[in-house]
Amino acid sequence: MPPHRHAYRPVVMGRRGAVASAHPLASMAGIRILLEGGNAVDAAVAVGSTLNVVEPFMSSAGGIGLMFVSRRGGAERHVLDFIGRAPAAANAARVTEDELAGGPKACATPGNLGGWMAALERFGSMPRGRVLAPAIDWAEQGVPLTFMNTNFIEQARPQLGRSVEAQRLYLSNGGPRPGKIATYKELASTFRQVAEGGSEVFYRGPIAKAIARAVQEAGGWLSESDLAEFKPEWREPIRIGYRGFEVCSVPPPFSAFQMLETLNILEGYDLKGWGHNSVDYLHHLIEAIKLGSADRLAYAYAGDTPIKGLLSKAYAKSQRARIDSPWARRAPTASCRPSRRCSSTCSSSASTSRRPSSSRASACTATGCSTPRRAFPRRHARGCRSGDTPSTCWTTGRGWWAAGRGSCATLNQAP
Repeated sequence: MPPHRHAYRPVVMGRRGAVASAHPLASMAGIRILLEGGNAVDAAVAVGSTLNVVEPFMSSAGGIGLMFVSRRGGAERHVLDFIGRAPAAANAARVTEDELAGGPKACATPGNLGGWMAALERFGSMPRGRVLAPAIDWAEQGVPLTFMNTNFIEQARPQLGRSVEAQRLYLSNGGPRPGKIATYKELASTFRQVAEGGSEVFYRGPIAKAIARAVQEAGGWLSESDLAEFKPEWREPIRIGYRGFEVCSVPPPFSAFQMLETLNILEGYDLKGWGHNSVDYLHHLIEAIKLGSADRLAYAYAGDTPIKGLLSKAYAKSQRARIDSPWARRAPTASCRPSRRCSSTCSSSASTSRRPSSSRASACTATGCSTPRRAFPRRHARGCRSGDTPSTCWTTGRGWWAAGRGSCATLNQAP
């Protein structure tokens, strides 16, 4: 990127790969795996599991997520769906808005751990133990809390206060402060068990029993059968053509089709001729995004999403007809204030065999449901269905904070 005043941030380049995430220790975990000969899938799982340790408020093994894998120069693409469903016993008539905002009834079935293991099984090149080693090492030896760590934990005191175990993990010994060394021995033990036994020990073993028992004792619905029945699903991506390129993303019920629809609308305009960030450019870009957003809200979770029609060029043409170009040069009459309720974290890695990987997780409200001796938070399925805005629940003794919308990984692999 070009220099800005006296600051300059050059593009990161390398011959053997690169890793980027919201925390340097997680990025180092991915680099460590690449240097040891792993590929992008190995690095992505290493980064994701390490983020569980260094940024537990963003993503964790108890969260949910998606992965997009592109291999052989784009000739082969796969979507891995590990969004956990709401418990089978969930009943919208027996839950309040407050309970959905935080608490044991807000817990969905954890999916990240199962997704990580499924990705490693199909496309990974390293044993589970080596991939999870960075996360285990940091959890056992301890990590220094950053200023951001401290701020997030302090802001979450009301949610953390609902659980004795959450208080022990994050608020004990004087509470969080920048530079304080935090250790998560139970989380390290959990990852060691997974390294030895795979996802089976998590979804059908003693860990599953502890999760279900904790949630149910707190008044929630998640059961051992919910965990035992969870399976990540490999799916086909959705695709469009855009100015000679093929653009792919994850299919419904996820809302990524909004971006593809927006590109379809913009394809009919001379964006380059208008000039980047010109009045016309910004007006049509914003209006196209608004139209795509409206369809996301209308169709993303409605069940049978008419995805073929939404992504058709004919529909994009009809959407362009709804944009009033003369409005582009009128003075604005109001301003908007974006919400700061949710936060997100992103990570990326690429190996020497041109296998980049990116992982993303977002954090919103925490539920604070905890299980003795397991110590990880659980994800929330608002409205008793998978795919809506989630928050967090706790399982004691495992050291996870599964707050937010989960994680999303995009992987591009060479043969």
